Amino acid sequence: MAAVLNEFEQGRIKHLLFKSKLRAILLGADIDESPVLSEHECPFGQWMQAFLLKKFANYPELRELEHVHTDMHRLARLVVRQYHAGNDDNADALARIEALTDRVMELLDALEAKS
Repeated sequence: MAAVLNEFEQGRIKHLLFKSKLRAILLGADIDESPVLSEHECPFGQWMQAFLLKKFANYPELRELEHVHTDMHRLARLVVRQYHAGNDDNADALARIEALTDRVMELLDALEAKS
């Protein structure tokens, strides 16, 4: 059981890194944007593929998590694109990203409770 809990903690950390990297980009940091822009290059997305899909493939929470994760990256691409175009009025999109990131944590909690 401890290994599963450790896996979920790793997933949470990877998810929080997404938020930190997005903020860093919007503050002008010169970092690799691909983990923020692509759900496939995102460490959290890779963790989902490597761990969650193997253990929770038939759970509706995982299907929702995949959709939420994709939507989160779609909005991140929009925000970063607008930022690079000189438009820093992203409050609405950032609020939606924050709501999606909260939902990711809720879904992880639900999946962890089922493990």
